[in-house]
Amino acid sequence: SYSQTKIPAIRKEVPISENIDDADWKDICYNDVAEATNKTEICSKIIRTSTADSCYDTLAENTNYAVNCAYIRDIANRDLCFISVAVATKNADTCQEIIVKEAGWTCFRKVAKAAKNPDICGHIDIRVISEDCRQAVNQTIAAEEASASQLN
Repeated sequence: SYSQTKIPAIRKEVPISENIDDADWKDICYNDVAEATNKTEICSKIIRTSTADSCYDTLAENTNYAVNCAYIRDIANRDLCFISVAVATKNADTCQEIIVKEAGWTCFRKVAKAAKNPDICGHIDIRVISEDCRQAVNQTIAAEEASASQLN
């Protein structure tokens, strides 16, 4: 039951989750405890792939720790997780973990804009896309500078 899964999360206890018979509720309980404690190893106890992937994604978002993204089995969601952590940490190296090349380009572009560093666009191996990235970053920087000068 719902209350059965919330008590372990509030108390941050895994053993109570293990005593739940229904697999779906047990997964929800593990997920809640993992989120409450930010412990990746608890996500690994979750049987349903989509619930486990969601657990790892939430922990990656909560901790900005990209290693959590690597455990996500769905490739598209894994790549989105890496993008999210890369942008939050402004770390272009995280983009190297992305499997789908186009998602990697998106990652470099978003990190370059977040870090206000057009040189990050150099990681994109197609010149036209790399140049577009540099232009977008420079436009972002110029717009922010114009906005800041209006405030002064």
